[in-house]
Amino acid sequence: MTALEDSKIREQHAQIEGMIKDLDAHASKGGDRDKTTRMISILSRLLRAHCDNEEKVMMMKGYKYLPSHRDDHNRIFDTLGFIVQVCNDKNLDIDSKIGKNIEHLVSEHVEKYDNQMITFLEKVG
Repeated sequence: MTALEDSKIREQHAQIEGMIKDLDAHASKGGDRDKTTRMISILSRLLRAHCDNEEKVMMMKGYKYLPSHRDDHNRIFDTLGFIVQVCNDKNLDIDSKIGKNIEHLVSEHVEKYDNQMITFLEKVG
């Protein structure tokens, strides 16, 4: 992985982590529903840009686990899409732990997929 690719991925990870922390702080205080929905939408866009970048790098480097990695990206987006639907349905309550749940969803991906990918990319350069 080039220094630029590594830097971009790490920068995106930091943005995503910060957004998740902000979302958790907002939701855990019972924050405004519309703001929660906007924050999740912004997070989804950040994640999409990050995942697209990751997939591009993996494809260029011939990463053999790209299909399963991409499937897990899609699982995250399906889940976030469902969460946004819940947020948009005024008849449903938003869990105050929504930020922690999203954090768990993303950290599970990082542990299982991203760490493996980073190890591979460091080896192939």
